[in-house]
Amino acid sequence: MEAIGQKVETFLFTYPGLVLAMLGGLLLLGAIFDWQWVVGEKHAAPRRAGLFSFFLRNGSRKTRRVLIGIASVLIILFGVVVLPMILPAL
Repeated sequence: MEAIGQKVETFLFTYPGLVLAMLGGLLLLGAIFDWQWVVGEKHAAPRRAGLFSFFLRNGSRKTRRVLIGIASVLIILFGVVVLPMILPAL
């Protein structure tokens, strides 16, 4: 069991951009296919200040899906483009 945890940890630290892109892809698929656990209900949105939270709370289900899709594309781009440029500098 210890060997599996070590392999997962090694993978996560070796390919952080890939892991982030995979998580963004999962969110994007959830927004496209309207998965309940990704899109959720109106009352499940957090009661925080901010434009994103405002649209999640007050927008339609389609608005939430579009916002989650845009956020997931930004996560994918960060994992594929930005993170590999930042990590070698560290």
